[in-house]
Amino acid sequence: MTRLLIVVLLLVFAAPPVALADKPPCDSPRLFKPNQPIMKWHRKRTRMITVRSGSARHRGQDVITTTGRDQLLIAKFAYGKTDKDLTREHVDVFVQDAPPCGQWRRLGDAWTSDGDKPTRAGVEDDGGRVYFSVPEAHRRGEGQHPVRMLVGGDHSQAAFGLYVTKPATRVVIFDMDGTLTTGDGEIGRQLFKRLSRESYRPKMYKGAPAVARSWAAKGYLVVYVSGRPDNLRRMSRKWLVEQGFPPGPIHLTDKLRQSRPSSGGVGEYKSDFLKRLESEGLVVYAAYGNAETDIEAYEAAGVPKSHTFIIGPNAGKGGTVGITSYGDHLAAAKAMRSAEVRAPSNLRW
Repeated sequence: MTRLLIVVLLLVFAAPPVALADKPPCDSPRLFKPNQPIMKWHRKRTRMITVRSGSARHRGQDVITTTGRDQLLIAKFAYGKTDKDLTREHVDVFVQDAPPCGQWRRLGDAWTSDGDKPTRAGVEDDGGRVYFSVPEAHRRGEGQHPVRMLVGGDHSQAAFGLYVTKPATRVVIFDMDGTLTTGDGEIGRQLFKRLSRESYRPKMYKGAPAVARSWAAKGYLVVYVSGRPDNLRRMSRKWLVEQGFPPGPIHLTDKLRQSRPSSGGVGEYKSDFLKRLESEGLVVYAAYGNAETDIEAYEAAGVPKSHTFIIGPNAGKGGTVGITSYGDHLAAAKAMRSAEVRAPSNLRW
């Protein structure tokens, strides 16, 4: 099965995000007391068509930036297996003080787009988007900050994180499928098992979590980048947590074309993301991958070949450092120097 076919199936059948009512109190803000009614929808079309398409599938990309810069929060709001856009509806934006169970601070509100907003931070407005710049008076300082965007009509939510680091913080990139998992098909097998009401945990390269943890222990910000669609954020995060990987931002694709296994697809998507990290003031110090598109993307983003680590059939190709196993590679990872500028110390899943 090709990677693109897997992505198409995942877009259609992936489980929706958890609604607000299903989350523990300390993990989500509450706009109203339990006995107060939910707000009405602003559009008849929303009530009659959009929300009847199926469960909420809202999501947001983890935001990574440095102190003193604009903090732009972007989320997508949609319903059902067809990903029906929620347009021209009200959303409240919250950030949590002192996570994991601190107070939720309301930053302001926004309206979901109708596909008429300009592209920002590389994310095109395909409808149902919110682009929210944190007001300067409420910008977050260095650290990890949970973000929730709540839909006024039914209190469903998009959940993601804002990561604020010092300028020149060192970053290590990890691809997921075929790099941390043993092959691109593992996520597809997980999906098919779920459709038949069976559980399946994608197979992992033995020793991969220890390598990632060794980088985190030296002060590097570990960032997980994948060609998976962004509505698989919850599934991806759960797997990383269960396998013992260190906490860090997760970045998935916004568009189906970004998942194509080609230079102009996933290769361009990854190189553009790494370049945006650099433009935000971070330094991509090393990167792990498995595919030729990973090698191309990391080279285009300026990652040195001596710090480009490739596992699998393409190991060592193009002057990269080949990995035969993470167990054998661990000593080399531990020997890497500590980060000159360290990532925030309060990171958690």
